Amino acid sequence: MSWRATFTPPPAELVRLLGRLDAIDGWQGVGIRSLGHWASIYLGIDLRTASLQAKVGRQLDELPAIAAAVAAGELGWSKLRLVAQVAEPTSQTKWLDLAREMSVGQLARVVGVYRRAAETDDADRHDNHRERRGI
Repeated sequence: MSWRATFTPPPAELVRLLGRLDAIDGWQGVGIRSLGHWASIYLGIDLRTASLQAKVGRQLDELPAIAAAVAAGELGWSKLRLVAQVAEPTSQTKWLDLAREMSVGQLARVVGVYRRAAETDDADRHDNHRERRGI
């Protein structure tokens, strides 16, 4: 058995559908606590991953270039997850170009540096940092 047989990244449509399902609260039912809980029961996806996929799925409506690249199979889940953290409608093509050219590890480093730099530029950085830490 090859590693490809056991590793199957979520297709773009699944990410998009989870986003839509969460937006309309279509996962709710007796005993179901969250979208992640629903996905773990019915799709075999862990809670955290399902919640993250739904969040990214909702973002794809605002990022049509990235959505098209994912639908065409140009980006897998790992790169999509990273790009979704930083891409905006005005910057999506730049992030898409970077994602196409870089490995997942390289892209993760660039996204991390970008996010830290963006936090440094934030006037409310110290307050935001304290809130995240619960202080």
